[in-house]
Formats: sequence, structure tokens, C-alpha cells
Amino acid sequence: YRWSGSASAAAFAIVGGLATGDPGAATESPAGDPAGEPPTLHASAARLMANGVRESVTGSPTAALSALVQAAALLEPDGRAALLPDSPAALAALTAVHCGELEIAERVLHRASGAGVGGPLMARRHQLLQAWILMVRGEIHAASERLATVTIDGRQLESRDQLFAAAIRLGIGRRNSDLGALKRGWGQALEAVVRHPVDLFTLLPLGELAIAGARLGDLARLEPYLLQGRSLLDRLGNPPLWSVPLHWSGLHAAILTGEPAVADEHVAALLAAAGHSRYAAVVAAAGESWVEVLRGVVDPVRVEAAARGLHDTGLCWDGARLAGQAAIRTADRRAMTSLLECARALQGRPPTGQGGRPRRPGRARHGRTARPSRGSATASTRSPSWCSPG
Repeated sequence: YRWSGSASAAAFAIVGGLATGDPGAATESPAGDPAGEPPTLHASAARLMANGVRESVTGSPTAALSALVQAAALLEPDGRAALLPDSPAALAALTAVHCGELEIAERVLHRASGAGVGGPLMARRHQLLQAWILMVRGEIHAASERLATVTIDGRQLESRDQLFAAAIRLGIGRRNSDLGALKRGWGQALEAVVRHPVDLFTLLPLGELAIAGARLGDLARLEPYLLQGRSLLDRLGNPPLWSVPLHWSGLHAAILTGEPAVADEHVAALLAAAGHSRYAAVVAAAGESWVEVLRGVVDPVRVEAAARGLHDTGLCWDGARLAGQAAIRTADRRAMTSLLECARALQGRPPTGQGGRPRRPGRARHGRTARPSRGSATASTRSPSWCSPG
């Protein structure tokens, strides 16, 4: 991109440099218009993409999300034929997911899909991100259906999409407590990791695969790639927007592998980043509650607040599971009843976070009746813990 010399190419060079962990890209010029080059929608969108990704690394989540959403909107009128290294809608959605703004992520993806931004190649990327959002919300059946639409035509996915698809399959299997599905999908997931280099925009599926690997007792095979991801973040100064979700996944992997010291390190990192955003603060509080619960210290008021915070930032399944796990580890019957009721309520009601319009309880998206997953938070109690319940 730097070789090309055009304004759009210079902007894409910044995006690519930051994605691969080049800190120098953050200080590069924001790709002003060279003499004689028209200020097209494509060039303007490219500049906004560069500014948005830069803000996600060095600035505030709000500024990053604003720039990327604007970039996505610019390409909606005529983005079908645009040749892009990545979709601005996808980058906006990723940024929104990383800071707990799932409603924004859903809307920007819906608009990009309707406008056909990026053509068939980006259409699959947008659908996979939509499936990811459904999965983390706990809408497992809807996530499975959305994932199926990506591969229904039988065409081979490109390597980045393969990685996301593999992570979604294993994420669905984990949330369904389906050990067989995890075992069947693990080999394909490892192949997908090998096929695509670790970058800033694939840390999300890498974190989900780390939890699956820990559940299968095979995390060591993924460690070299996790090390690459941590090294990339180190080079960029550990930007909280991108590092917090990886620490959250690392915490759950450490819980599954029975490594309290490693879990404590992840919680410490989450607490250090808590001031960066509302999402970071919520995840930090939840991480603290998780390790306390697993050590037999259950404060029902604190746990419920943490669980509801997770739910309201879009991590619905995680919030319900935290309340359910705390319930089975307390000797106080009143606290147990309260926490179980909280877990059931979080499974059955829509999030009430900022900017979102609640959906009808008991109904999934697209008008289908929501199906309770086998791995529901109050039923899934088979994961290993550090101490006996209560």
C-alpha cells in the first residue's frame, strides 16, 4: 500500500500496519489528498478507516467507533464494487463488539449487508460477525442458523472467514456443553489458525479457541499463536480496547486448566484497564467475581451486579453463567435461590444496555421462539473449579 502512493492506499497502509502490530503506523500521516487526486467517497472512507483504527489503538473507543461507522456509511451508496482490504462495517462491528456496543455492531452490519458493501466476499464476513454477536448474546440456535447461511452454497471460505467460522462452531458447542462438537471441530479450528496470520482483527476468535482448547485439555497447541497475539499487543502498547477481550478469554481458559495464578494475572490486567471504558469496567468487575466465586467466596449482591453488568453489555450467556455458578457454590440457601433466579432471568430477558431497544422476552430474532441451549448457565455445572462448591 505504501508503494502505491495514492491517498486510499496510504490510509490502508495505516490500517494494515496497526493490524500487524507496527506501532509506527499510528504516527503516520492520516493520508491527506495528494495534488490532483479527487476527494472520492472511497478515499474519504479509507481515511476514516485509518483514523478509526488508529483511535482504537491510541485514543478512545467512542472516537474509534464514530470514525469507523462513518466510513461504513460513506460506502453504502456505491460500495458493492469497491476493492477493500477489509470492510469498514466489519471493522466498526469488531470495534463495537470489543467495547460492548452490540446494538451498534448489529445495525452497521445490517446496513452494510443490505447495501452489498464489498460484494460477495465481504457479505460472508458480515454474516459471520452477525453470527458471532448472536452467539455471545446466548442466542445459540439463531447463531447456528446464521453460520449455516455462510456455507450453504458450498464455496470454500477464505482463511480469515474460516477462522471466525471455526471459532463460532466451537463457541456454540461450548455454550451447549457439547463436548463431542468441540472434539469434532478442534482439528479444523487448528488448521484455520495455521492458515491465517495472527493480527489485531482476529484476536476475538483466537480467544474463543483458547477457551475451547482449555476445555479439551489441548491448549498447548494454541499457545504459540496466543503468544503472537500478546506480542502484537505489547508492540502497540497493550491498547485496552483490543487487549481486554483477550484477557477475558484468557481468564476463562485459566479457570478451565486449573491455573489460579494465571487467572489472577488476567484479572489484574482487566482491573488495570477498567478505566478505559464502561465495557472494560464491567468485565473487570466480573473477572474479580469469578475468581472469588471459584475460591468459595460468594457475595450475592456483588455477583448479581457483575452478572447483570455482563448481560447489559451484551455478554448475556456469560452473565447468566456467572450467576448460576455462584449459586451452586454458596452454602446460603437464600443467596442460592436469589442467584438462581438471577441466572434464569438473565437467560430469558433481553439486554437493557444503552442504545438498545429490548426484544420481547422468550423470542429470538427473526420471529422464532428462543430455544434453551443444553449449556444454559443454571444447568452447565460440569466445568472444573479450584475449590469445592460453597
